Amino acid sequence: MLLQRVRELESRNALLVQTVYELQGELRGSRSAYDALLKRLDGYAGDSSSASLPRTAPPSTPAEAALLAVRNPPRIVTLNRNEYLRVQFWFPGDFLRWVRAKLDVSALGTTAEIRLQYRFLEDADGQCIQEKRRLMLEVLYSTWRTLLHAPGLLPETWGRASLEVKMFVWATMEEAFVELCFCDGHWKVQKLCTLNYPWWYAKNVRRTLEGGDGDGGDSDDNKPEKGPGGRGRKCKIAGKRSASVVDATPASAAPIKKPRT
Repeated sequence: MLLQRVRELESRNALLVQTVYELQGELRGSRSAYDALLKRLDGYAGDSSSASLPRTAPPSTPAEAALLAVRNPPRIVTLNRNEYLRVQFWFPGDFLRWVRAKLDVSALGTTAEIRLQYRFLEDADGQCIQEKRRLMLEVLYSTWRTLLHAPGLLPETWGRASLEVKMFVWATMEEAFVELCFCDGHWKVQKLCTLNYPWWYAKNVRRTLEGGDGDGGDSDDNKPEKGPGGRGRKCKIAGKRSASVVDATPASAAPIKKPRT
């Protein structure tokens, strides 16, 4: 009961934040319309009071564009569960129980387990749409790359991302793929993020900060359990082995001093 109540409050909070964004957009639109109306009045060009009117300049840098996009996300659409009764996994608990049942029945290989993790992707009839997974991830990676232009928007873990950033990603993905709207509380987009953000961040952000190239490209075929940076760990191990070989040099190999006569 408590967990369900928390989910309800989170959903309400997300809707309230979205309402604030919409009202801010209407306010900016009203100001622009008011400004345009004043320009049509006689003598407005010489009126010094026009300088005090707020004006929104177009973004001049990718960072400003990223911040502007986050502050003005697409409108979030909430669907009614009763209108999509064929959808199997409307709530995250339904999907978790289904996955556990599948894992209890038979042991799966790595490829089968990956496909199982993405089985929540379904259309309005409850049919699996695994063929859209790659396209969805390409859009998701592109969205994250856009946010990289503004420092501080993307933390090391997706769970630490601000609600503003999460809502922007949710709204962007759900606008591009209506199938991601067939759920409660945007959990399907959130699931895509939690499955792919750790290795994507490590590959595209952490390796760049550590001096790596970070340009290996985005692909959902990468396996997070291997993780980027594996070469660095191998080099460290090789270095320790070489050091141990040097330390293990037998004493007989050292030059022998002749006693004085």
